[in-house]
Amino acid sequence: MRCFEQIRNDIVIPRLNVVICGRAAGLSYSIQGPTHVTIDELGILRLLPKITIVAPADCLDIKNIMYESIKLDGPIYFRKQKLPLCRVNPKNYKFKIGKGVKLRQGRDISIIACGTMVKTALDVSYILQKKGIFSEVINMHTLKPIDEEIIVKTGQKTGLIATLEEHSVINGLGSAVADVLSQNYPVKLIKFGFNDEWPVHGPSWQEIMDYHGLSVVKIADKIKNILKS
Repeated sequence: MRCFEQIRNDIVIPRLNVVICGRAAGLSYSIQGPTHVTIDELGILRLLPKITIVAPADCLDIKNIMYESIKLDGPIYFRKQKLPLCRVNPKNYKFKIGKGVKLRQGRDISIIACGTMVKTALDVSYILQKKGIFSEVINMHTLKPIDEEIIVKTGQKTGLIATLEEHSVINGLGSAVADVLSQNYPVKLIKFGFNDEWPVHGPSWQEIMDYHGLSVVKIADKIKNILKS
């Protein structure tokens, strides 16, 4: 929060080509208490005009973002967690800033995720498949500018979208997707994230996520119940 004014006044307003790296975002340092939890910076930075915001899902995203960021005209915020990221993208996937990556095809629900939650989305998808529910999974590594085309197309295909993020549901990925849907193709949207609350702090990332209903099993259960109803 202390550096926001400098980012706004000294980088964004003059549109300087600066790469801003947010290290250990989300719950990376949550064991040290609420002052070390970052679930709001995406929402704050989304307010700034013409800033690119990226949240890599794995090492391939990180590598590509570093290469592509130097080609941009204007500032970019690069959100990186401290936790090791499991590989989720195929080796030869096509990466482009502002374009989501479809990781799984589906017909019943679309799951759009960013950062650490992309692996969670894939795991949820595998659980749902065992129940006969086929979910489309999209790695939305760029939150701004967001890929409107892939959001609208997947919404038209499944008619139900869930967003997963290690961030507040207010002005994060879910809100960005909702903005696109409301203006182009309104469908039911379920936002998984921190619901206007501060996360508890505990010994592990997994325990905190589970407490807030963001574990693989709890997300899958909620989606199954919604589809049943």
